[in-house]
Amino acid sequence: DWPTTTGRIVRSRVESSTSDDGTTYSADIKYVYTVDGTEHSSDVVVIGGHEYDAHDVVRRYPVENSVSVSY
Repeated sequence: DWPTTTGRIVRSRVESSTSDDGTTYSADIKYVYTVDGTEHSSDVVVIGGHEYDAHDVVRRYPVENSVSVSY
C-alpha cells in the first residue's frame, strides 16, 4: 500500500520519432506533487493492463488536470 496525494499535470504532449520503420508516438507527461511541504516532480505514468495510444493518454491527462499520485 503506497501513500497517495494529489498532483497537477504541468506538461502533456505527444512526442514523435521517425526511423526507417516508420513513425512512433509516445506520451510525454510531467506532473508535480507536494509531500510534507516539499514539491516533487515526475514523468512516470503507469497505465496498467493494456496498450495505449499516445494521443488518447494526452487527452486523458491535460495540463492543469489533477491526478492521484502514489509515492
